[in-house]
Amino acid sequence: MDRGCVHAGPIGRYRVAATYKPTGDRLRVGDAWDGDDYDDSVTMEFKGTEASYRANQMGLAFTDR
Repeated sequence: MDRGCVHAGPIGRYRVAATYKPTGDRLRVGDAWDGDDYDDSVTMEFKGTEASYRANQMGLAFTDR
């Protein structure tokens, strides 16, 4: 992982959950590009782009509230 990026990860659909390591508390997560809802886990897909200078990407939103 480099600056929040995972290089050479397989393109696909992922179920994501998060834990705040210092306390072990679970974080609520959501899809940063397609939604306002947060839950214990979220299923997300990579978003392809048509521009050759942009990477396939997914955006993870998280909160402790």
